[in-house]
Amino acid sequence: VTLVPERPGRITVNLRLRGRHVPGSPFVLPALEARDYAQLGSDVRVIGRQGDGDLEFNRPWGICADNADNLVIADRSNNQIKIVHSSGSFLRKFGQRGEGPGEFNRPAGVCLGSDKRIYVADKDNHRVQVFTWTGQFIRVFGKQGKGPGEFNYPWDLAVGKAGRLAVADSRNHRIQLFSEDGDYVTEFSIARSPGFAGIKSFDCPRGIVFTSSGQLLCTDFNLHRFLVIESDFSQVRFMGVEGQGPGQFCRPQGIAVDLEGNIIICEARNHRLQILNSRGAFVRAFGSNGSKIGQLNRPACVCVLSTGQLAVVDSENHRVLLL
Repeated sequence: VTLVPERPGRITVNLRLRGRHVPGSPFVLPALEARDYAQLGSDVRVIGRQGDGDLEFNRPWGICADNADNLVIADRSNNQIKIVHSSGSFLRKFGQRGEGPGEFNRPAGVCLGSDKRIYVADKDNHRVQVFTWTGQFIRVFGKQGKGPGEFNYPWDLAVGKAGRLAVADSRNHRIQLFSEDGDYVTEFSIARSPGFAGIKSFDCPRGIVFTSSGQLLCTDFNLHRFLVIESDFSQVRFMGVEGQGPGQFCRPQGIAVDLEGNIIICEARNHRLQILNSRGAFVRAFGSNGSKIGQLNRPACVCVLSTGQLAVVDSENHRVLLL
C-alpha cells in the first residue's frame, strides 16, 4: 500500500481488505516534510550526564526509538538498558553486570523487532538477548566462537522488514543473519559470500541498519568506510575512504537512514556526524571535539525519530543529543 499525503501532520489510516477490517488499523502515521539538514545544530537538546542514576549514563553506545519517540539506550559501562522519552522523562531500566539471563557485560547495539521486542547485542558476553518492551527476558542465543550462530564481540544489530535480524559480528569479520527468533540463516563474509567477490578486506563491522528498500548498510570501523549489501544480497560495495573531508571517515560507528533515504554516520575519531544522500553524496557534517552543547566526544550511535530529529549517543560525554 502506498500513501501520498497532501500536507504535513499526523494522518489516520483505516485499512480494509476485500471489505474486511485489517487487524491493527487504524494506523496513525506522521507525514513529515523533508528534513532540512542545513539547519542541523541550530536547536540542540541534551539528555543525561555521567553517573549511574535513572537519567545518567556511563559510556553509552546503542540507541533506537519506537514510533512514540521513546529511546532505548544501551548504557554500556553501567550494564543496563534504559528507556527514556525524547522529552527527557525516564521510563524504566533493566539489567546488571553478569552472565545470566537479563544480565549484561558491556551491551552495545540495540534494536526493536516485532511487538516492540528489544534486541540487545550483549557484546562482551558474545550473545544476543531478547526482551519484551517492559524489560522481561524472552530468550538468548549465541556464544563465543567462529561457527554459525556464534559470535566474537557482536557490536550492533538491526531488524529488516522481512523479519530478518542482522548482527555485526565484529571480530569474526562478518555479518550474520537470523530469524527474529534467533534461528541462524546465513552469513556475509569475504570467505563465504559470492557477492563479496573483489572485496579484499572486511575488517571490523560496527554499526548496521536496513534501508526501506531492503539494502543492508554496515560501517567498517578499522577500514574507515561503510558496506552496502543490495536487497537481494547478490552485490556488495564499499563507500568512503579514510580522512577528515566530506565523504571521508575516521572510525565510523553507528549508522542510520532517514525517511528520505539519507544516510547518517557517527565518526568516533572525527567527533562528528556526516549526512550523505542515498547515493552517497555529501550533504552535511555536524560536530567538533569537545563537551559543549553541539560538540561531540566519540559519538557512537544515532537513530531517527518520528519527527525527523536525530538522537545521537555522545559516548564519552555520557549523554544523548537531540538535533
